[in-house]
Amino acid sequence: MTASCMTTPTKRARLRSLSRNSASDRSWSSKRAMSPVCTGRRTPSVAQRSVQGCREALARSIMRGGARREWRCPMVTFAGVDHVSFTVTDLDRSQSFYTSVLDFVPVLDVGYGRILMHPATGFTLSLMKHDGARGGGFTELTTGLDHLGLAAGSRAELEEWERRFDDLGVGYTPIRDMELSFHLNFRDPDDIALELSAPNEHLLAARAALAAGHTSQDDIDAFIDEHDLDLPRVDTT
Repeated sequence: MTASCMTTPTKRARLRSLSRNSASDRSWSSKRAMSPVCTGRRTPSVAQRSVQGCREALARSIMRGGARREWRCPMVTFAGVDHVSFTVTDLDRSQSFYTSVLDFVPVLDVGYGRILMHPATGFTLSLMKHDGARGGGFTELTTGLDHLGLAAGSRAELEEWERRFDDLGVGYTPIRDMELSFHLNFRDPDDIALELSAPNEHLLAARAALAAGHTSQDDIDAFIDEHDLDLPRVDTT
């Protein structure tokens, strides 16, 4: 065993301390999860997982013979998109569009707004009508939203959506084949720009590479070169 792989008494003491702290956190998390206040939730929170990740990163650094300054604690992050809210001119008309075209289900009517949920994904869409709103149709040329992109599984699914739009009389732009994905653009009754997007094999590979930790600009540039993609590079100078 090389010197860099040996665990010194000091390192072992640090690791034992980390292990005790981690076990204590897991015990606390378990007790908290079984508390009536937590309504039965038994999975650790994002913050708790981040703390555990810090300790695991430190332990790995110590095992490799590294110093504490050589590792960085993972930052707290978010789990996904919870909801989007649109300002609309006619609540009934917009609700009818999103329920009949995109299969949302209305769950709440708060007077000035409607709350819709998508059963298959849990995604929540709020339709709002504000007093004193300026009115007029949506335009992506105004600062704010450009468009909302919805995920599809494949180009074949987008072709099914084109047929559905034809049947329902929804206007759309024919599918565009791009470097990383396929895009089908359409608009709601207020001209809010919507898009259905499906990944191609390059985007699927890129997501896998990012998930594996290949997130540096050099990694990204190497991926673009490897797959011979006609994409602009990020200028880091």
